[in-house]
Amino acid sequence: MKRFVFRLEPLLKYKLTVEQKQKGELATANAKLRALQEELKAMSDLFTRNAQELAAVLLEKSEAGELEKYSNYLRHLSEQRRRQLALIEQAQAVVRECQRVLIITMREVKTLTSLKEEQFRLYLEEVRAEEAKEIGDIVSYQTVAAVSE
Repeated sequence: MKRFVFRLEPLLKYKLTVEQKQKGELATANAKLRALQEELKAMSDLFTRNAQELAAVLLEKSEAGELEKYSNYLRHLSEQRRRQLALIEQAQAVVRECQRVLIITMREVKTLTSLKEEQFRLYLEEVRAEEAKEIGDIVSYQTVAAVSE
């Protein structure tokens, strides 16, 4: 009796390996994005805290040197925040691309798996038909042998 052979098995295994690799890349990209977002939150908290300190200094005294120091520092934090937002946008683009590529690979794996299952179903039908034919031949032979005795 012949064995079931899925000729695209090497391709399916390769696609499964690629899928796992892409899932890892997506997880890494998501982790990087989360880290960047956490840094942005920390920057925003720092900016808010320093803005409140500046407001308190303005209420207490209005020394030019102190005001300039806070102003420069807040400007620096604002610039860092803009850079961080740009990095977050880039990381989001990387995540979207990883997701797009992973979806394509997952579709290919699903297609190959469905094809394999369908071919296996047809193989089982063929095997059952062959077994039924062999059983029929055995029964026919036994009937002919019994009649000829």
